[in-house]
Amino acid sequence: MFYAKYFYMLGSDNKYFQPEEIIIPDSVTNIGNNQFYGFENLMKIVIPTTVKFIGEDAFAECINLIIFSEYKNEHFGWNQNWNSSDRPIIWDHIEEDRQESNNIFDNFSELIQGIFEKIEDFINNFMSRLNKIISSLSENPNDIEDEKEDLYDLYFG
Repeated sequence: MFYAKYFYMLGSDNKYFQPEEIIIPDSVTNIGNNQFYGFENLMKIVIPTTVKFIGEDAFAECINLIIFSEYKNEHFGWNQNWNSSDRPIIWDHIEEDRQESNNIFDNFSELIQGIFEKIEDFINNFMSRLNKIISSLSENPNDIEDEKEDLYDLYFG
């Protein structure tokens, strides 16, 4: 078995390092036995309320770790020895990044809605101008030269 203390990540500078902070994503529901065993450089981990199971010795030998949990207290599905190294725990913690990401999502949704409204306005304007040109040409087909500039503006303007 390979323990986590032999785990390294590749940084953007192409150098390997052990992480100092981990924010577990909401998609994670389980943390296995010995999952972070020996992460000596790990100073902070944030556990969301989506984590329903934490295995035995999950944070053993994480000598610098402070655990931040979004739960108000220990979840009943966690192994009784999940924090066997007795690392400090901050309960009922909401990570600022997570709050900001929700705000970013709200802002992103508003942005997408605005983009769709702009596209709808553009299409409506385009169709209105095109219908005017078609109507004008159907009344007087010889006016095609007069409508060239409008057609050009409509497609390329």
